Amino acid sequence: MPLRIGIALLTFAAFVSLAAAATAAAADPTPRDRDTRTPETRPAQDEVGHGPALPHHLAVFGGATIHHGHAAPTFGVEYEFRLPVWQYRLGVGPIVEGIFDTSTASIIAPAAFLHPWGGLKLLAAPGVEATSGHAAFLVRGGLGYEFHLGSWSLTPLAQFDWVFGGGLAQVYGLSVGYGF
Repeated sequence: MPLRIGIALLTFAAFVSLAAAATAAAADPTPRDRDTRTPETRPAQDEVGHGPALPHHLAVFGGATIHHGHAAPTFGVEYEFRLPVWQYRLGVGPIVEGIFDTSTASIIAPAAFLHPWGGLKLLAAPGVEATSGHAAFLVRGGLGYEFHLGSWSLTPLAQFDWVFGGGLAQVYGLSVGYGF
């Protein structure tokens, strides 16, 4: 029963973060079709490829999860909405991953993203890891560097999951994303 409550709360938090992002986007009076700012007032994120012009980012992830010295293939999807605050350096969105080993595990986590400089990307996410008949709370922290090719991005990532009752897992891989 506590697990169901935890999953319900995480799902609610993800929907609230997406609703807040959509509300902020709808309230943003900045026209999306033209940029009237001068180079001195334009946020630094415009130079990187995502920001006011492309606040949405959808990416697929492929990599490996290393836990207790054993590596397992890991695939997932992540969505990020850049919030119109602090020069579009903050983002929110869900992460969904699958770890394919002798038993399949799924991770669902609402995440907060920070882009402090250039393509550097930091993330923090509370979430749930579920396997057959078992679920555990986890906290994920990670970093990556986004390389942009127009609207596309290529991001090598290093992430660390602290799974309550399961220890530390390392997740390494590459994300391919599209900003829109």
